[in-house]
Amino acid sequence: FMSQHKNYPQITSALRNYNPAYKKISDSEISDQLDAIFQCGYEWIESENSFGFYHPKSKMYLKISGLQYYTPEAIIKSYNEVQFTLKMKNKSNDLTTIELKLEYNHKGRTSSAKSIVEIK
Repeated sequence: FMSQHKNYPQITSALRNYNPAYKKISDSEISDQLDAIFQCGYEWIESENSFGFYHPKSKMYLKISGLQYYTPEAIIKSYNEVQFTLKMKNKSNDLTTIELKLEYNHKGRTSSAKSIVEIK
């Protein structure tokens, strides 16, 4: 990703206006952080009343509050901790119902999720 992204100055300005802590961070450091955010697949969205980073695949927003504390490496590591793709293939010709159970630990909390999925 190139730090010469056409919106970097606009995004930097928006971040500094929203979060004064960004005023203490150099343009270069913010640019490195933006590179990491875009590398993770987020897109910058902006409208009249709001702005932020949106991930079209996961349909999630990146929380901007506190973001200035994350290094580019930490942004990528955090993203990789919670993103995964599960692909399944049904080897029979019949509709098959399966139950997926996921147990995970994120930031010190253990949680679980369960889904019923039909695959053909």
